[in-house]
Amino acid sequence: MLAILERSKVWLVPPGSPPPPVGWAHKGTLLLGNKADGADAETALEVLWAEYAPRFPMHAVSAKTGQGLEPLRRMIYDALGIVRVYSKPPGKEPSMQAPVVLPKGSTIVEMAGAIHKDFAQQLKFARVWGSTKFSGQRVQRDYVVQEGDIIELHI
Repeated sequence: MLAILERSKVWLVPPGSPPPPVGWAHKGTLLLGNKADGADAETALEVLWAEYAPRFPMHAVSAKTGQGLEPLRRMIYDALGIVRVYSKPPGKEPSMQAPVVLPKGSTIVEMAGAIHKDFAQQLKFARVWGSTKFSGQRVQRDYVVQEGDIIELHI
């Protein structure tokens, strides 16, 4: 299977790997073994582990019993390379219902631009609750947002 993909210039890589050479496509890959509740599950997992563990992250689950599904959710979310932040209008409560989803490493100005392009151009500063040292700490445009931050934009 891997050889067929490689002939088509598709390279399976662990999530978060650097980009492939020009002309190649890459797909973040997590090897998932189902039926972890089965009688011979450990043996089957050891065979897969021996073959693929050096190349791909692996995880065992049972769709029948739910074993391993919660850690799988976290692994998938982490592999997406995104953060969720929440906006807060000045003087009001934050809306925790609709996060702004951004790539990891995004800045305040990129968050503002995701809401409206004029916000990014006119942004003076922001206040952040969450990952900063102080609640409501004033930060500049180049501050890197973190998962769960609540951000109040000042334009």
